Amino acid sequence: MRLPYRLLIAAPPLFLLVWVVLGALTPGYSFLSGHASDLALGPYGVVMALNFLIVGALVIALGVSRLIDGQRVVGAVVIVAGLGILVSGIFP
Repeated sequence: MRLPYRLLIAAPPLFLLVWVVLGALTPGYSFLSGHASDLALGPYGVVMALNFLIVGALVIALGVSRLIDGQRVVGAVVIVAGLGILVSGIFP
């Protein structure tokens, strides 16, 4: 059974929500000059690393669903993007 698309397309808003909340909670963090992965090294690093891992897995699942639906190029590109996000969670 495939995951519903609504769950899969929730990945970007989920990532943004966690990023904004953790950025607001982290003293000295600037959204203008900082990167999202900077938060993975701060006091809430575990939460941000989990955010990368969960969102990366959801993006990979979306890419696989595109492959199943016959959209090979789109699916492959989305899977590669998801792997990049996943790796950011492992190696911040």
